[in-house]
Amino acid sequence: MRPMSFGIKSFAISCLIVTILGVQAYIGFTRIRGTTWPFVSYPMYAWAKQEGERLEDYSVTAVFADGTELPDYERVIDTPFWILRENFVLPIARQELDADAAREAARVFCGQTAESPVRLELIDTGVSVGRHGAVYGEPQTVGTVDLACR
Repeated sequence: MRPMSFGIKSFAISCLIVTILGVQAYIGFTRIRGTTWPFVSYPMYAWAKQEGERLEDYSVTAVFADGTELPDYERVIDTPFWILRENFVLPIARQELDADAAREAARVFCGQTAESPVRLELIDTGVSVGRHGAVYGEPQTVGTVDLACR
């Protein structure tokens, strides 16, 4: 014969599991900022793009003193992608790069190649969402930063 308390334990554990899964589902599908440990706030589809919307996809072109250009300069330098994106690329695109950030950009971008660039151009690659995948439009220059390399 099974003891009677086994059913109560199973019910209590099941209630706990359902509660934890419910809280995780709520936090996972909403835009909750901050610490929610041990629950993960990862709203994968909260920022989904609709058909026709442009993606924030940028490329950095370095312009040197002699007029030559080096496209995809961000791939050449030794700085992680997310640091570049959050600290330089997005502020340039949004016209929010202040003087301190411009000096930091000069520190990061200068000296990475044999010749230091005099200007950075931020190019919007022109990618938008289509019904059957990416739609490629004309790239456009959305911002420039003059560098004071020494």
